Amino acid sequence: MPPLLKSLLFSLLLALLLVISQLATPIKHEIIRDAWFAFGFFALLSFIIIFFTERGFDSGSFSAFMILVLGAIVLKIFLSSAAFFGFIYFLKLNPKIFIFPFLFFYVVYLVFETFLMLQLNKQVMKNEKSTNT
Repeated sequence: MPPLLKSLLFSLLLALLLVISQLATPIKHEIIRDAWFAFGFFALLSFIIIFFTERGFDSGSFSAFMILVLGAIVLKIFLSSAAFFGFIYFLKLNPKIFIFPFLFFYVVYLVFETFLMLQLNKQVMKNEKSTNT
C-alpha cells in the first residue's frame, strides 16, 4: 500500500476516534475543539511530508532520500512551533488547554511518520543492494 494512502487512512481513523470522543463527552469542552485544530494541522503536515519524502524515494538515491527525511524533521519542528504560537495568538486559544491535544497529535504523527520512513528506508536499501549486485 502506498505511503500516502496509509497516511490518509491513518488520519481518517484518528478523525473517527476524535468524533467518537466528541460524541461520548456529555459536555462541550474546549479541549475537543482545540484537538480538531491540532489534528487538522498535523494531518495536513504529515500528508505533505510523506508526499515529498516519497518523491525522494522515487529518485532512487539513498542520500537524496535521507536529506529529505532529515529536512522533513527540521521543517516539522519549525512549522509546529510556528503553528502552536499562531493558533494561540490568532485564534485566542487557551495555551494551557491547547498544549495537550497539540503534543498528543505531534507525538502520534511523529511515531506514524517514523514507521513509514523506516519502511521506505528498507525499500531504498533493498533497491540499492539489488542494483549493486
